[in-house]
Amino acid sequence: MTGSRLKEEILTLSLTFVIDHTLPKPFRDKQISATLREFNRSVFSSPEGKTYKVVTSLVQVDDPGKADFWVSACGFLACSGGVSEGEVGGRHINLNDLARPNGLAHEFGHGLGLQHSPAGSHGLMSYDRERAFSGSEEMRLINAYSYQQRLRGIQ
Repeated sequence: MTGSRLKEEILTLSLTFVIDHTLPKPFRDKQISATLREFNRSVFSSPEGKTYKVVTSLVQVDDPGKADFWVSACGFLACSGGVSEGEVGGRHINLNDLARPNGLAHEFGHGLGLQHSPAGSHGLMSYDRERAFSGSEEMRLINAYSYQQRLRGIQ
C-alpha cells in the first residue's frame, strides 16, 4: 500500500481545580468523570484532513492559589439558569447538584474560551438536552491551544 500517513497532532490540556466539598461526593465524582470523558475524545480529522487528538487531565488541588479553576456550590436561585454558570475565559464556575451530568464539562469549556454553540447542534457548548463535544468545538480548542503550545515548544 502506498501513500502517506498524516502526523497526528496532540493537544494536551492539564487543568487544576478546587471543588467545593459541600457538593455531594457522588455528584462531584460523576461530574469529573463526565468532564474527562468529554475532553478525552477519540482521534478525529479536520475538514482539511489533519488528524488531531485532545488529551486532558484534571488535577484536583486543595490550595485555591494553585488552581486554574474554582468550582463552587451555588443555590438554585444563585446560579443563572438555576444549575450552573461560568464566564468565557473566566476561572470561577458555580454549580449545584441539579446540573446535567456534563454541566461541569460545559462550564470548563467556557473557562477555556468557548462560547455557546447553536441550539440543535447538540454540541457540549449548546443548551440542548442531549449534548456532547462536537468536532467544531474541539477544533476551536485545538486552534486556540495548539498554537500556544507550539509557541512554547510543547509537543
